[in-house]
Amino acid sequence: MSYALISFIHPWSESKADRLQQLLPAARDYYLSPESLCSTWTYFTPSTRAKAPFQQLSAAPASTSGSGRPLLIGNIEIYDGKEGADRQLKKDWFKAFHKAVEQESLYAREPEIGVWTPVGGFVAREARQVHREGTVVMLARFECKDGGKSKAAVVDALSRFAAWVKDNESATYTYSVMVRRTKGENNEVIMFERYRDAKAIMEHGGRPQFKAMFKEILPHIQAKKTKMAEWEEVDYAFVGSEVGKPGKGQEKVQLPAKL
Repeated sequence: MSYALISFIHPWSESKADRLQQLLPAARDYYLSPESLCSTWTYFTPSTRAKAPFQQLSAAPASTSGSGRPLLIGNIEIYDGKEGADRQLKKDWFKAFHKAVEQESLYAREPEIGVWTPVGGFVAREARQVHREGTVVMLARFECKDGGKSKAAVVDALSRFAAWVKDNESATYTYSVMVRRTKGENNEVIMFERYRDAKAIMEHGGRPQFKAMFKEILPHIQAKKTKMAEWEEVDYAFVGSEVGKPGKGQEKVQLPAKL
């Protein structure tokens, strides 16, 4: 069963956030390899688009930069089981990264890491998809009225709608339904969505099929607790449906220099 980690990183400052963005690409080759058991490794930062929704998904509020943007880096990793998530901890680059974080005081607080299970929809249309310029990420979290029938109804409705999206919205790259693995928060459902651009998001939200889906789940969720946040995917990200399978055109992608 797929094992997903959704993390929120709180940098100390804009310059510390930039430094993290310099360090992270060095790990990309490992996550692309079959050894990693990783099919998806994507990072994203808060949207710069005017009026883009950005409600707080992290447990701790983010500080703000001089431009008013939240100082936050989001991350989603999907593995073929917990072994993949554990395996990275033993790698030299992982230890070196965290040594740099500590020595340079890059984090304002410890990252928030949640464990989720993909249960519906699609993460990628191909075995492997690399980042395309302008890709927008949307995270939408729902709190169901209970962890039983209401949650099941929400997952079912979202999964059925995701099948329609895959067939009818080519500009929607990812539409994955995930549920919490932890017992204490088992009424939560999160949508991991990726779009070609902001126009694709707005078109998606304006479709009658989307409105019908939302009307269907509304009786089963605590609507006032729904949180949505729009992000911009970084250029070293990738998503996939299989581990270690390069996607079409991946050999042409210029990776950032290792540091």
